Amino acid sequence: MMKITADEAAVRLDDPVRRLSGGPEPVAVTVDGGVTALLVDPAVIQGMEDALAVARRRGCQPVGSRNSRRLPTGSSE
Repeated sequence: MMKITADEAAVRLDDPVRRLSGGPEPVAVTVDGGVTALLVDPAVIQGMEDALAVARRRGCQPVGSRNSRRLPTGSSE
């Protein structure tokens, strides 16, 4: 995953955005060393939404909530 600081993104966002069209790998934007945002190809989000819709049609319930700060991993932590 490519990482850039928020300051770098403000100056040269065109390069990370172009990288998104080359594949599904996200670009992490960092502030003070911590990831604060992810840039992802819209096709990745669409694929996730499609998979979630299929799972819901099959009766699966999502893990976690929309208010959760962590994405569900499927592990039993």
